[in-house]
Amino acid sequence: MRPGSPSDTPIPWQRYLQALLVFLLASLASLSLLYLHQQQRQAETDQALRQQLRQAVQRFEEEVQQAQSGNAELRRLLARGAEQAELEQLAAQLLTRHPPIVSISTTRKLRVNFIYPLQGNEALLGLDYSVNPEQMSGVERAIAQRDTVLVGPIRLVQSLNLGIVNRTPVFADEGNGELLGLVSIALSLQDTLQRAGLLDLPAGVRLALRGVDGQGEHGQIFHGEASLFRQARLLLNIHLPGGQWQLAADWPQQGLTDSRESRLLLACGQLLALVVALLWFHRRRPRSRTVFSSRPLPLRQLLLGALLLTLLPIIAIGGWLAYEHAQRAAEQISRQLADTISERTQDQLQRFFEAPRSVLALNVEQASVDLLDTQQPDALLQRLLLQLRQHPLLTFVSAGLADGQYYAGSRPPMGPDRGLRMLHARPAEQMQMQIHRVDAANRKGSLVSTGAHFDARQRPWFKAARHNGSMAWYEVYAYAIHDQEQAYATLGIGMSAPLHDSQGRFLGVATADIALPQLSGFLAELSEGTQALVFLLENDDQLLATSSTDALYRRQGEQVERLTSQTSDNPLIRAAGQALRDSGDSEGSLHLQIDGQTYHLDWRPYVLAKGPRLTQVVLLPDSQFASAMQALLHNTLYLGLAVLALGLLIALFVSDWVARPLVALNHWAAQLAAGQWQASPPQRSPVREVSDLARSLDQMARQLQQNTEQLEQRVAQRTAELQQANLQLAELSRTDALTGLGNRRHFDEILADEWARAARSGQLLALLMLDVDHFKLYNDHLGHQAGDQCLKTIASVLQSCARRAGDHVARYGGEEFAVIAADCDLARARQLGETILSVLATLGLPHPHSPLGRVSLSIGVAVRAASNQDSAGELIEQADAALYRAKQNGRNRVEPDA
Repeated sequence: MRPGSPSDTPIPWQRYLQALLVFLLASLASLSLLYLHQQQRQAETDQALRQQLRQAVQRFEEEVQQAQSGNAELRRLLARGAEQAELEQLAAQLLTRHPPIVSISTTRKLRVNFIYPLQGNEALLGLDYSVNPEQMSGVERAIAQRDTVLVGPIRLVQSLNLGIVNRTPVFADEGNGELLGLVSIALSLQDTLQRAGLLDLPAGVRLALRGVDGQGEHGQIFHGEASLFRQARLLLNIHLPGGQWQLAADWPQQGLTDSRESRLLLACGQLLALVVALLWFHRRRPRSRTVFSSRPLPLRQLLLGALLLTLLPIIAIGGWLAYEHAQRAAEQISRQLADTISERTQDQLQRFFEAPRSVLALNVEQASVDLLDTQQPDALLQRLLLQLRQHPLLTFVSAGLADGQYYAGSRPPMGPDRGLRMLHARPAEQMQMQIHRVDAANRKGSLVSTGAHFDARQRPWFKAARHNGSMAWYEVYAYAIHDQEQAYATLGIGMSAPLHDSQGRFLGVATADIALPQLSGFLAELSEGTQALVFLLENDDQLLATSSTDALYRRQGEQVERLTSQTSDNPLIRAAGQALRDSGDSEGSLHLQIDGQTYHLDWRPYVLAKGPRLTQVVLLPDSQFASAMQALLHNTLYLGLAVLALGLLIALFVSDWVARPLVALNHWAAQLAAGQWQASPPQRSPVREVSDLARSLDQMARQLQQNTEQLEQRVAQRTAELQQANLQLAELSRTDALTGLGNRRHFDEILADEWARAARSGQLLALLMLDVDHFKLYNDHLGHQAGDQCLKTIASVLQSCARRAGDHVARYGGEEFAVIAADCDLARARQLGETILSVLATLGLPHPHSPLGRVSLSIGVAVRAASNQDSAGELIEQADAALYRAKQNGRNRVEPDA
């Protein structure tokens, strides 16, 4: 073979690069087709799940409505004074027709006097709603609305399982007659959700429900995670008697390799791409065999270099993956621990706050049957002390009599001596507070201190009970014991209720009170050993309790200043409070950076029946998991270094073993080149070792491929998240920021779609153009903030009136609005406009510079049969002309198209 011949010409590196480029392009094409296929499958799955959830919600609403019809039937029977046999007959029929019903009850006034079935529900019979705040809140709503309302989910008295209750008040007449009683039908929440199909969803579908007592999106979450409402694929409103719930659903996005079919398609696509690259390379290769003219390398260096180039990326990627896994694991453990602490705290708080209610309910009922004798103060004090001893969570169990006398059993919330005390202020001591120790038999002991003049009638808890007329929580207040030891120099909160005897005579007020330091100590016990900071906030951001030793208030003489999360001395509380205000959600969780340290923040509402709405906050540092994460990272690093050192030793041994016969072969070849034909050939090369090396390299290649595929999956997932974010941004671009309605762009799109739809179906299309009368005067004299609020109110009115599926409301521009009504004739369109004017007039928004003295609208109505020959712009012109005539004819009117 002559030097310089075509066979000596080396293959240029550009050809290898071109072949690689062909492979990458073919792979990209196959991946694109696979992605489109996966997106189509995902869209079909999304549509099917949305339809399934909507149908399940509809079935749930029907279940509740069917039970509500039973309320109406029982209401009629109760109103005409039906006998118990009739009630039992109808109740039996209702239980047969509606299996989720667990009990049907009626009351005389507020006391349960009928329950069906009786077996298993005996705990309800004789229940007095007036001394059960968790039941009374729903009762008061039903009485106020004079109609059926849905209560719950609540813990059912008979089973303590979650249930929902339809409550219907029954009055002597349909007007303002007196309350005869209530009809209540309780349904099992689990069974109702099961029958509706909301618990039989495909794997991976997650649900969350909120809206306790029908409060919708503003209500408390009672099922699922709060984070679902921020990332839900589907939000649905569940319409219920007297309110609504909100459902959030989410399900995972399918990846390119999640299914067997997708993996098979991916493998076929990559194989096809490889075949295309090989064919391209083969068609462009030189005719003769090629050789490399690069400088040869020693085998030992080649093997060592290859081993380093292979192991170092693997170790680096493995370390990075281990770090990511450890970090995610620490965050997950932190979140789970915070959830556990929050749930345990909420459960224990329920038990804690149940103590005042149970003691108070007992004293109110005993007074009502003349078993609480206020004329025997010694016996009364013995009873109060016994109740306090049985409830170690309470600070005071007391009674203030109608003439101002005060009797109490107390557990000092401050100081080293926490033994029980007996307190009384009565005429015999000129109403001066007397504080005595008591022995184990609750007998009066030595005098501890003498306080100032005390009149129970002037205390906040006494006034609250007189004002509420029933059992309720009163606001945080400062104790007025004024003892010499300052054992009561703090704040407290509790429940109070008026006491009446069997004849209805007012005896006084009973209280059960908890000192804030005692509540804080309770939180400290719950969080002990977890490094978590737990605190409670009232609705106005004031601190109620904290597991730390931080102050809850400041004293300046007789003045007490309550601290908020913003004014707390603890920077963690301040940062957590700021995060809650920034979030704006009533419930949720997030990670928070405070002074360079990461914390997991979890907060959820806690509503006291007949009391304040609290926010329970748990702040947990991730640092307690850092040592375990660092140990995992160190172990990964040490293991990687050990693997690298061992690999280098093996490479030296194997390279020497493989190179020895090759050196001998090279020596033999050199001998042959020198003409020494008698040179003996070297021994055969150990093929098994070479094949083992090939298999090792193959295993390392597969390991690299697995790591690469994992990275590709992460890139695909991130791409899907970015696409979802872009969809959300597109939705925001079509929404008016002030009113939440569709903007002009959205209006144009909807009108074009509805016009095309009406043209296809031959239906009428109505357009209402609305303009706020004298709005410039309104803005000039009341200010732009008032003008913005006015526009928001009008937008709410339009949304409440245009509620059909074919109705669309948009802000057309400035003070102009538009309503598109599909399949709507002129009469119905005018009726819609009149309804809007009527609702707005009912609101009576004041407008000092309007002839009417209130805000009004001028409405132009145009109705047109759509066709492909005409355009929607003509409909807008007709509506604009009608609007102009409405303003010319005096405003505050609906003017149809001429």
